[in-house]
Amino acid sequence: MRFTLILALSIAGSELIAQSPRTNFHAKYEPRSGVLTGAGQGGPADVKLYSAALDGKANPVIYMDYMYVHTIDLNKYFRELQVKLDSLGWYAVPQIGLAMVDEKGSHPYDDKVAAGEYDDNIRRIAFHLKSLHRPVFLRIGFEFDGFWNGYKPESYILAFRRVVDILRKAGVKNVATVWCAESDFLTNDYMKYYPGDKYVDWWAIDLFEAKYFESPPVETFMRDAMRNQKPVMIGESTPRHVGVLDGEKSWKAWFAPYFSFIGKHPNVKAFCYINWDWSVWAPRYSMEWADWGDARLQMNSEVSRLFLEEVSKPLYIKAGDKSASLK
Repeated sequence: MRFTLILALSIAGSELIAQSPRTNFHAKYEPRSGVLTGAGQGGPADVKLYSAALDGKANPVIYMDYMYVHTIDLNKYFRELQVKLDSLGWYAVPQIGLAMVDEKGSHPYDDKVAAGEYDDNIRRIAFHLKSLHRPVFLRIGFEFDGFWNGYKPESYILAFRRVVDILRKAGVKNVATVWCAESDFLTNDYMKYYPGDKYVDWWAIDLFEAKYFESPPVETFMRDAMRNQKPVMIGESTPRHVGVLDGEKSWKAWFAPYFSFIGKHPNVKAFCYINWDWSVWAPRYSMEWADWGDARLQMNSEVSRLFLEEVSKPLYIKAGDKSASLK
């Protein structure tokens, strides 16, 4: 493992945020020493507003999107994904959450994937992923520990491996596989879901409420990722129940602890921020998100200023940076 030689300390609001030198495990599409920036998740408009809030100086490398293993019209999905990527105005790589549940986030079918019932669809997905001709981060069965998904450890592992085996057999070389947990309900027995180092390129953790950033299971997860020599992506993040509207108060309550988490853990090599007003999206998806808050950076000049100050540091990789050219 190699380390950069810089230890940066900076003032953000009234918080001192330390940045540990990054590890480098030489995983697929892992930057040598920095942290890839990412944003989403509704569409390019959300990401463009995120960009504008940061004065166009910190465009994200990663664009977040989602699909289902059972998606029928894959031509349409990937055609629309290409349009989204092209419309951003800068080169970005997709981070795709590949779900094995129905559109309402329930009724898991990881057992059916494991049994081979979706092999034809996965082969078509493999073809389209390869046809993107750019790096892709694929979070297979993301938030494996979330009770809402209902994945079972044995079938989840077999399903994850089956997806990866099909991608490999199809000659897909532009995909980094991501094993993603959700922080709120993470327990210490999460390794019972682990597909194995040979099938996983990155680990990921989704972060929403600051009180979980340093929970014992999350800290164990980060240590185990280091032990297994895997970079960690923050696959999804948003200031749940905090938002941005209270300015510096919002910053201290969520954003400062968030960036401290990144700074503290040298194996965090990417983050993805959801730039949403959750009350707007809750009824669209019939989800219980109405009280999650307005996380749009453009809605508060103080939060957006401090966010730009943080991600402008050399640690963070933006679109157009030399190190954003993933290989």
